[in-house]
Amino acid sequence: AVQVAMRPPKPTADNAVALEKTDRVLFFTATDCGACDAVLDRLLAKLTTVAGLDLYLLDVAVGQEDRIRQWARTRKIDPKWVRERRITLNVDGGALKRLAATTGGGRDSPPVVLRRRGDALSPVSIARF
Repeated sequence: AVQVAMRPPKPTADNAVALEKTDRVLFFTATDCGACDAVLDRLLAKLTTVAGLDLYLLDVAVGQEDRIRQWARTRKIDPKWVRERRITLNVDGGALKRLAATTGGGRDSPPVVLRRRGDALSPVSIARF
């Protein structure tokens, strides 16, 4: 789960775009978002270069697991990746809005990419992907 208390640092030349093998990427998306799908395709292509990818669906409610699985199938997310926890499928539950509020004006609509390095979250420009 994303903890609101973890405030992303201000982007710098060092942390704004660099992804490391130990980073997890958090991707906030919607089930019917063409721009999100394009970013997701590029993130999936980089899956072996990071520790994992945590997908948060903004327009899916708790209890709609079938809808999540159908969305994942149509996006060609391999169930093996999910079983191995290379990818997690999550309901947003308001996490993105809470994170955006704590970062002083961060984006709160998809697509949004954050990098988790240790306990720190940092925004990553979708232009990077």
